[in-house]
Amino acid sequence: MPLVPLAALVVLLGALATFVWLARPASAVNRWFAAFTIFVASWVLGVTGLQSGAHLDAWARVTFAGAALILSLFYASVSYPKQLAFHGDASGHFRISRLDRFPHALNTADGV
Repeated sequence: MPLVPLAALVVLLGALATFVWLARPASAVNRWFAAFTIFVASWVLGVTGLQSGAHLDAWARVTFAGAALILSLFYASVSYPKQLAFHGDASGHFRISRLDRFPHALNTADGV
């Protein structure tokens, strides 16, 4: 019966999220990780409900919402470059540089 291991996984993920958040509630990293873990737990809970065979429409909605929130939270928490600069010169060649990491620009005309 796959319900018991899946339900145990939901409990473990909830405990992990709580433990990480309570370790340093003021830390943004801990808050993001706890939220991400809660959304993974909600997705696993939806899969558990689907495996039970009862109220499939409701559990399918929980599963879809959990999966959508996992992806959106992942994209929201990924650290993107603060400033991306596009430089063009008179010949029409463009180079792209991440100002916070790469001191030299990338020349796209060379295919590099």
